[in-house]
Amino acid sequence: MTHDFGFRLALEMGHHFGLPTDRWPASAGPTASFFTIVVNVLEDQERAAQWFEAARRAHHQAASAATVGSYQFSFHDLLEMELDNMRRGPELVFRAAWAALTAPYGFVRGDGVDTWDVYLDCAARACRRSTDRRGVTTSIVEPAP
Repeated sequence: MTHDFGFRLALEMGHHFGLPTDRWPASAGPTASFFTIVVNVLEDQERAAQWFEAARRAHHQAASAATVGSYQFSFHDLLEMELDNMRRGPELVFRAAWAALTAPYGFVRGDGVDTWDVYLDCAARACRRSTDRRGVTTSIVEPAP
């Protein structure tokens, strides 16, 4: 169900990190794989974009609380709260998508720079690009008038 998600995600990452891909953070490949799982499990790229945006909000909340030094919930807890009103369908689908979205969080943070926010932004834009293109013909031959 990813349609062109993987390709569009690579394009979005290319816009941000540039070419060649050898210069991309080491976590880019595995993160893209996990994000593809999220899109596959949710089976709806618009919904997946909402999940990626919720993850960005949760990440920003966790990062700002850490900066201030106040008590904070973990990113995982904050994400669960962000997604609470988006629960639709079987619980297994929710849990599988949540697990795939949170799995790369730890090793991405090990990159030393805040690439997590960039990855989430790229993923949301890739989903939106895919949903914006629905209804556009991809045929080489234009239909007759």
